[in-house]
Amino acid sequence: MSVTLEDKHLYGGFAILTLLVVSIGAVSAPIVPVEQTYTESEPYETTETYTEQVARERTVDLDYETSEFTLGEAAFGVGSDTISINVRNTDTEGGNFEVTFETCTSSSAELTLSDQNYVPAGESIEFSVSTEADLERECTQADVNPGIKEETVYEDVQKERTVTKTRTVEKTRTEKVTLVKYLMDTL
Repeated sequence: MSVTLEDKHLYGGFAILTLLVVSIGAVSAPIVPVEQTYTESEPYETTETYTEQVARERTVDLDYETSEFTLGEAAFGVGSDTISINVRNTDTEGGNFEVTFETCTSSSAELTLSDQNYVPAGESIEFSVSTEADLERECTQADVNPGIKEETVYEDVQKERTVTKTRTVEKTRTEKVTLVKYLMDTL
C-alpha cells in the first residue's frame, strides 16, 4: 500500500489536532494542588456572669422617736413615784412597743419596770410605770423595744449561665487547580 501526498497531509493534520487536544487537556486538567486560606464562623459555648435582683423578706424595727423620760416623785414621801416617756411611732405601720425602765431606789436596790402599748402609725403614746419605792433619777434609764414589720428588700446576686456565641476562625484547604489558573494566579 502506498502513501500519497494527500494521505501525508491528512496524517499530519490529524497529528497536529491530536497534539493540540492533548496540550489543551493537559493545561486545563486539575493537576496542581494549591493551599487556600478562608474564614468561617463557628459556634462555641462560654460562661458569662450576670446580675439578678432577688427579693427577700426581712423583719425590721418600726421607726420611732422618744422624749426625755420624766420622774414624778410622790409629794412629801406619800404616794408613788412615776416614770414616764413619750414614744412617737414615725413609721408607716402601727405596732406593739414595750418600754423597760431600769432604776434604783434610795436604798440602792435595783428595780426593773415595763409598760406595753400599741402605737398607731404617726401617733404618740405615753408609757408610764409607778412604784411605792423612792426612786433615784441618777440611776434611771429607759429602753424602748419597738414593734416590728416585714419588708421586702432587693439584693443583687451574681449568677452564671452558659451561652452559645460565634467566632470567626481561619482555616485552610487544598484544591487542585488547572495549570493555566495556577499560572494566572501566581504571576
